[in-house]
Amino acid sequence: MRPLLIIPNVFSALRLVLALWFPFAPQSLRPAILIGAASSDFADGFLARRLKLTSWIGGLLDAAADKLFALSVLLTFTLGSELAWWQTLLLLARDIVVGLIACYAVALRKWYAFRHMPARLLGKLTTAALFLYFLLLATIEHQPPVLWAAFALAAAISLAAAADYLAVFSHARRQDRGNGSPAPEPQP
Repeated sequence: MRPLLIIPNVFSALRLVLALWFPFAPQSLRPAILIGAASSDFADGFLARRLKLTSWIGGLLDAAADKLFALSVLLTFTLGSELAWWQTLLLLARDIVVGLIACYAVALRKWYAFRHMPARLLGKLTTAALFLYFLLLATIEHQPPVLWAAFALAAAISLAAAADYLAVFSHARRQDRGNGSPAPEPQP
């Protein structure tokens, strides 16, 4: 393994630390934590692609860090009454579907089917929309129209990403049934 391969993973690990810290951080520090997490997400992806330091494990760590950070922030805001439970479920639509696909793949011992599901554009847009919404929610107190617009955008993209991942998985599953071998990697 190339020694530089660890650099993007350090940024993902930083996001995991920030996910653990967010619920306990003072409200005044939450915007900085959100900016730090968004920056680490951008940096790890940029460095991994630019320097050709990608790996399956690195991609898995990045995805896990994104999902755990989003879950930490959403639960913090939900338990703090800044978000209703139904809002949290809509914002987590993509992550719920991806989690169910992973559970299905593990239960049927077809991990390869999940392993060959690449990140999708709508998935990346969901992460960006969530970071934007989280930052607005942490900084804006008395502008509900802006918050509702940002929420609607993030929820719509999350639902679209959920549908997209489900469609890709269903297509790969149909192909797998048809020829009895691992389905080829779908193109984003």
